[in-house]
Amino acid sequence: MIGWGSALHAARRITYVQGIVQERRERRQSMRWKSFRLSQEYKRLTPKEQSCLDSIGKQLMAESIPQSDKTCPECHNHFVLINVTGVEIDTCLDCGSFWFDIGELQVLTKKTRDVPGEDMPKEKSSYECPVCKSNMQQHVFQEGSELLVDTCPNDHGVYLERGELKGVLDLPPETESDA
Repeated sequence: MIGWGSALHAARRITYVQGIVQERRERRQSMRWKSFRLSQEYKRLTPKEQSCLDSIGKQLMAESIPQSDKTCPECHNHFVLINVTGVEIDTCLDCGSFWFDIGELQVLTKKTRDVPGEDMPKEKSSYECPVCKSNMQQHVFQEGSELLVDTCPNDHGVYLERGELKGVLDLPPETESDA
């Protein structure tokens, strides 16, 4: 049986070790961010894109990041809120996904709608909407692309898995049939 003094000592040691682990994790994240900022990929970005990424990096390095009331449909952890050019995006730090409330993706991408291809055929998604818990629908983001995204059938928003936001941003401008 462990005495009160031994238990208190053990708890203090655990807290101390957790602090060291957290400090090392934060230092690695900071080093990764500094390394990325020196990369050729970062240097190819426009000054506006670099400024946007710098803003996101500062938010992610902050001591406390505001937590969303929504949970990620993929890993079920709470989203955190990141402000990108005036749009508050629900971001999952664990699986790298994003939730865009209605209208937010349109503002960010400057497309005519959140999902220009929303009128195209849909399939049942394996995810539930983080707002209403309805099964989402999966469909092509934009005509001419193969990028599939998940949307809420009740118009609560758009869910993008890891890598899909980059796919959305890399798409060419919409054609007349998309608009």
